[in-house]
Amino acid sequence: MRTERERLHRLVLAAVREDDVCRRWRTVPGVGPVMALTFCSAVDDPTRFSRSRAVGAHCGLTPRRYQSGETDRVGTTRGDSVIAWTPTLTLQRAKQR
Repeated sequence: MRTERERLHRLVLAAVREDDVCRRWRTVPGVGPVMALTFCSAVDDPTRFSRSRAVGAHCGLTPRRYQSGETDRVGTTRGDSVIAWTPTLTLQRAKQR
């Protein structure tokens, strides 16, 4: 089990080293290879988003809102939960350092 984990870890590190965007993400304090690779694989091609706010919604960081007359409900977020939690865990890790 340990050797498989080490092999996968080396593959992640190699993938991050080869990708320019992942390497730039690694310069942000608290962002490790897994966070960089997760975000890069989720966003993939940033030109498909019309504005930066759309990236947050795609990642599940924007809550759904329903407004009608006097009704105002804020619902759950949509999107990939792994991507939504990764920045939170990264910030927590950065605060601990």
